[in-house]
Amino acid sequence: MNTDYSYLLAEYPATISMDQLYKICHVSKRKARWLLEHSVIPCEDNGNQTRRFTINLADVIIFLQNMEQGKVKNLPPPGSFPSKPSVKHINYRKVTAKAFTALLKKQWADQPDMLLPEQAGKLLSYTRPTVHKWIRDGKLKAIPYNSTYLIPKEWLIKYLAATVNDSRASKSAKHMKLISQCQKQK
Repeated sequence: MNTDYSYLLAEYPATISMDQLYKICHVSKRKARWLLEHSVIPCEDNGNQTRRFTINLADVIIFLQNMEQGKVKNLPPPGSFPSKPSVKHINYRKVTAKAFTALLKKQWADQPDMLLPEQAGKLLSYTRPTVHKWIRDGKLKAIPYNSTYLIPKEWLIKYLAATVNDSRASKSAKHMKLISQCQKQK
């Protein structure tokens, strides 16, 4: 099944840019650059940052035909250009909620009993919007106060202890450091 690419000759000039290439080939800009830099598609590279590549449309058509026939072998490895950011799965030993609660109470003994979202976020290196999202989603209990919230320190500790082994959500470096401190105490 060979596709007729003659319509490209009518639609595009004899030499095209990388912007036109990625649209023709239906690939991302990064993958188009990779194809050109690794000579999968022949081109002239002038080294400039703008209009760097000059590509013959005939070479692009040959590339598309070879792709269709399965003849192109020199392609980036799968996953090189993912559409979603990769998720880091951190494997760590489980920590009991009781041990993590004890650690947080000890480490945060000098903190106020009622925290603003900014203060709660600062304790674990999270942003204020992240803490607000926890509250909005019903994960973290808080008391409405003026145009913000007050979070009892006990409620924050209870929430963190309940989710200490939850690997679905990524945790901040400071949060992970507290978990590893708890693991070392065992």
